[in-house]
Amino acid sequence: MILLDLIHNVALLVALSVVFPLVVRRWGPRSLTGQLVAGLLFGAVVLIGMATPVDIGGGVIFDGRSIVLCAAGVIGGPAVAAIAAVITAAYRIYLGGSGAMVGVAVIVESALLGTVFYHLRRRSPGIARLRNLYGLGVLVHVIMGVLISTLPGGLANPAIREIELVVLSLYPVATVVVCWFLLEDEGRVAVREALVRSEERLTRAIDASGTGMWDWDLTSGGQDVNDCWATMVGLTLEELRPPTFETWTRLVHPDDLGGALAEIARHIAGETPLYSTEFRMRHKDGHWVWVVASGRVTERDASGEPVRMTGTHTDVTGRKEAELALLRSRDDMEQMVLDVAQAMGRIVEARDPYTQGHQQRVAALARSIAKRMGMSEAAADEVEMAGLLHDVGKLHIPAEILTKPGVLSAPEVALIKEHPLRGYEILKDIAFPWPVAAIVLQHHERLDGTGYPNGLIDGDITMPARILAVADVVEAMASHRPYRPALGLEAAMAEVRGFPAKYDRDVVAACVELREAGLIDL
Repeated sequence: MILLDLIHNVALLVALSVVFPLVVRRWGPRSLTGQLVAGLLFGAVVLIGMATPVDIGGGVIFDGRSIVLCAAGVIGGPAVAAIAAVITAAYRIYLGGSGAMVGVAVIVESALLGTVFYHLRRRSPGIARLRNLYGLGVLVHVIMGVLISTLPGGLANPAIREIELVVLSLYPVATVVVCWFLLEDEGRVAVREALVRSEERLTRAIDASGTGMWDWDLTSGGQDVNDCWATMVGLTLEELRPPTFETWTRLVHPDDLGGALAEIARHIAGETPLYSTEFRMRHKDGHWVWVVASGRVTERDASGEPVRMTGTHTDVTGRKEAELALLRSRDDMEQMVLDVAQAMGRIVEARDPYTQGHQQRVAALARSIAKRMGMSEAAADEVEMAGLLHDVGKLHIPAEILTKPGVLSAPEVALIKEHPLRGYEILKDIAFPWPVAAIVLQHHERLDGTGYPNGLIDGDITMPARILAVADVVEAMASHRPYRPALGLEAAMAEVRGFPAKYDRDVVAACVELREAGLIDL
């Protein structure tokens, strides 16, 4: 009967201890208020157990206070253990009897050893293992057994011997159960608190960066967004409630929506590892906000189908406006360079009215040949610019030689042949985006080495110069000159086709195709 009563008392205390974290968690176990509440609760649990003790007479009672007070020290530390111990000791003294002082001694040693373990596990968290907790329980209750032996009659009392057997076998196990449960709960609370702090830090960091967050349920179409997401378009979360996929589609610029949806579809289909695109969203005041959206599928169902996407919105309006301004500036600069090149060409042609418009026509034909050959827009721009300036070196040639109607003398021809070099010297220090000066220098070179001024051969001549050479010959032969009438386009085509050793075959082929397509107008 004594054994059953004692087991019942211990079970009651263990059950009450399990309820402890549900109550104390509200105040926070590390705060002063939390420690006070924890100490009072541990004390109250012990008092409840002491209200139904095993009484063997003569003021000697047994209960499970040693288990709870040891746990109070292990979990709560010195303050919690002291509060619970004072309450318990005061009540035990109040009950009186011959076992009162031994009972108080058990209270003190249980709380003290639990507190020592508390400090040990703070220094070395790994110490809080089952075997160590069991060792603590054994130590507490071996000392308790020694103290019990000092009671009147000592171990000669059959009831005390029976109880001592239960104390040494059951109490350490009960100590492990209570401490382990409370430590596990403490660990869960610590993890939750760390997670909350981490989420708070992440939220502050995201808010500080101005990044909008979105979480999209692909099944229902519902979305969760943060304040920054809403603020980007001048709205509040209340104005967006409830945000859905349709909310987003209404805000995206109609011209950008198709591309954004296509990128989402590609990612969901598994074609891209990350969804990333740019689009405009309408601000509440009517202007458009440029947004970079990034995200990925973050959840799939049992069959592997995507059910959730998560990502960010970043406002890049300032960057996009700067890019557009830079593009406009570049376009303006390119137009200015083109205007200057055309002006220089007109200066040259003003000195030779018979070749008026020659450089513009050569530039246009050279550009058409480059495009026909499949060259890029930038490469075509390069050839066109060189064409507009290819005869600028003629500024160094006297006008009377340029306009002379008869046959030129050998010195005059030699002077004429200097114009590519003179043009190079004029242009070489101008910061064109292409090597215009080098192209101008080579535009009278021929693949077989018969050209001038340097007699370059095949591999030494750049492709833009090869194109310009063909365009220059075709335009010159098809147009009037002071020393001869126009020879016509057919004669010009026959010239470049008839000398494959001089002119690049691919360039000539492209020029012939343009002629046959009726795309050369000279």
